[in-house]
Amino acid sequence: MNDNNLLQIIKKLNDNRSKLSALYSLYNSSILAAEINRTELGNYYEQLIDYKNDLNAISNTIFQASKKDRVDIYTRQKSKIKKLNVDIKSVHTDFVDTCNKYKLALKDCGSLKTEYKHEVSELCKEFKSNINDETDPLIIKGYKQQVRVIKAILEKIELMVSDYNVKRNKVENDNVRFVELFDTVNVLLNQLENIA
Repeated sequence: MNDNNLLQIIKKLNDNRSKLSALYSLYNSSILAAEINRTELGNYYEQLIDYKNDLNAISNTIFQASKKDRVDIYTRQKSKIKKLNVDIKSVHTDFVDTCNKYKLALKDCGSLKTEYKHEVSELCKEFKSNINDETDPLIIKGYKQQVRVIKAILEKIELMVSDYNVKRNKVENDNVRFVELFDTVNVLLNQLENIA
């Protein structure tokens, strides 16, 4: 293979380096958006705690009353309980949606990374299989420089993904806590509805 063909491979590697740089930016912006979602998850959890506290207050008022007064107190609180029920379901839906967004934040990035890495791998194989003792050392040096920069970008991406994965595991734990709290709130709602 002549040097011009090797230069074309280096040009394609350079194009891939540009695509990987853009992908790095996409990963970064996707992770920043995911962090906003993670903050929202904490807010939804706090809202659910507030709703649980409101239900506990209503429940305590009702169950501290005599049996004959409970239905009357429940009737007066019924609209508030219904509103809380709607709000709780809404927070649950928002939490689940936001949680799913967080978990899938890097899905598109991952498929692009796989595609680009494959392209780079194929170009590297092609380059290595076509060099010989007569190949210009500057072409080999240019090739090695492109590969070094590409590897550095991929390493930075891997660091970001690793950090994201640690946080995603925390989100999984937050999800378990949220579901447990949601179940507790539903038990409270069912207890209150059984009074009627």
